[in-house]
Amino acid sequence: MRAAATMPGFVRDARGAVYVEFLLVFLPVFLLFLCILELGFLYTGRLVAQHAATRAARAAVVILDDDPAFYGGEARNTLDMNGSTMSDSPIEKFMDGAGYGGGASRPAGGPRFRDIRSAASIPLLSVAPSASQLGDDDSVRNAIGLGPERAITGAERYNEAAMAVTFPTAPGASTFRTTFERDDLITVRVTYLMHCSIPLVPVLMCHETSNLGLEPEEAAQMDLGYLAGIANPRFQVVRAETTLRNQGADYLYPSEMPP
Repeated sequence: MRAAATMPGFVRDARGAVYVEFLLVFLPVFLLFLCILELGFLYTGRLVAQHAATRAARAAVVILDDDPAFYGGEARNTLDMNGSTMSDSPIEKFMDGAGYGGGASRPAGGPRFRDIRSAASIPLLSVAPSASQLGDDDSVRNAIGLGPERAITGAERYNEAAMAVTFPTAPGASTFRTTFERDDLITVRVTYLMHCSIPLVPVLMCHETSNLGLEPEEAAQMDLGYLAGIANPRFQVVRAETTLRNQGADYLYPSEMPP
């Protein structure tokens, strides 16, 4: 028997080799699948962010020179990004009308900026992470999530912490403005932090809050401390712009008429 074992052409026991080969091939192929899935979410986020920028620009060119009486007396063609208002915002009314309740965080800023910011935030509710994604339940199923869960989490906290609406002086510019003139071309930029929630992928494709490359004006509108405290604090920065002409009025509104 010992001699037979050393004869040329002797076939060794290969049981288990297929299993080992499967493991060697499965892991990189599975990781590639997860990366493709994450890329699909990021591409969707870019499309939605572009729609959000278009909505925000359309809102801006109507709101900026609208009657001050509808905005607490706020001056025409100016934006107060640091103010506040107690009246319900459009996003609160949207959530209530959609049957999700009025549990939405009130966007910061004066009345005009709040309404423009709400116009951008509403489309982004569809790509906001759900509560389970922001927790420690790391699974592909939870990474996909459901629309209502995403909308509720986005409206309650995430979008207010992860979105910025800025007004560059020109398309692609890194300088910004808060005052405008009638018939100006107005560029609105929406910056959104897409949460990377697919298992294993965030370390390869996404960034921590300290390495996002945000403009100071963008970071000032976000709550990076809150985002850094979630279970998987890795994100991709998505930006989109739209430019439209300001729909200014060359007359005084009734509220501006002298008594």
